[in-house]
Amino acid sequence: MTYLIYFIRLVKLGLKPLFKPSTSTFQNIALGTLVGGVTTSVLFPAEAIVTIMRARLITYRESFDLYTRQSGLTMFSGFLPSICGIFVYRTTYFFVYDALVSHQDNDNVFKKFLSSKLVSIISLLAVYPFDTISKIMILQRASGNPIGMIECIKMIYQTRGFQGFYSGIGISFAERIIMGYVAEAISNVLDEVVSKINK
Repeated sequence: MTYLIYFIRLVKLGLKPLFKPSTSTFQNIALGTLVGGVTTSVLFPAEAIVTIMRARLITYRESFDLYTRQSGLTMFSGFLPSICGIFVYRTTYFFVYDALVSHQDNDNVFKKFLSSKLVSIISLLAVYPFDTISKIMILQRASGNPIGMIECIKMIYQTRGFQGFYSGIGISFAERIIMGYVAEAISNVLDEVVSKINK
């Protein structure tokens, strides 16, 4: 039973942003960026393959072949904006969280809930352009024409202007809202399971 409780707590940790109230904002940013950077480094190839699959409507094998046909650093085309995005997201999240949520009265659940959602929206607005840049760099590389981050930024701006950096953000908002509710529901269920096990 003890191992089951540890497993449930580990799952819950993955459902929520990495945040330790007992540490400073800067420590939270550094810790979140470090963990996010390590995770991105490990999972980036998989993310790139899935991005190519979705954009080109091809199979996993075809996407994998496109991704691996060039070797070296070009395999991590789009990695830099992803890392920058993690830092921007964590910085925005914890500073806004500290300003809006952490100093509120814990008894005002509704106000704290709205503030938490606002934190997520502001953080998404801040990080979304980096995600757009990363995805385009991945697709450019798959097309055999890898480009750098600065060149990609210029291309997006020249093609669609500032709004080009936020293409598809409406769907991302809906996805974040749904994922947030699902994660909260799962977290509550896990709390009940742990409570029953402890009894």
